[in-house]
Amino acid sequence: MVPVPKGARTRESILRVAVNLASVEGLQGLTIGRLADELKMSKSGLFAHFGSKEDLQLATVEMARRIAELPTMTSLLIKEAVNQSVDNMGFYNALNACFTLHELNHSHWAWVNEDRFPVAKEDSGIPNWKEAPPIVGAVKDKVRADS
Repeated sequence: MVPVPKGARTRESILRVAVNLASVEGLQGLTIGRLADELKMSKSGLFAHFGSKEDLQLATVEMARRIAELPTMTSLLIKEAVNQSVDNMGFYNALNACFTLHELNHSHWAWVNEDRFPVAKEDSGIPNWKEAPPIVGAVKDKVRADS
């Protein structure tokens, strides 16, 4: 494994705080000065990593995109719960439990949608399943197989 240079680690740490700050205050609220105050750093220290407010904002958006591509803790917990269910209950019972959760999800969307349609819709912020990227297979010791 190649060691990551200290400057790159510092930049990534700064960007994680910047993403959190921008998620609360918006991108326009993210300034070198505001971030310097949050990090207890000097403005010149931040300018060494980002030459301008615009560069900081662009890097923050890119970091947010990278974070969004990672599997959520929820999906990782679901995977673990399914695996434990299979181990504890056997395949048939675990499959029935999963199907019950699937039906519960349909009930949720039927309650949320005004027309009582039991499926998530794009206007609820859910991507169209027909345009979804392919499922990425799991690879041991990697967060994502395609990374």
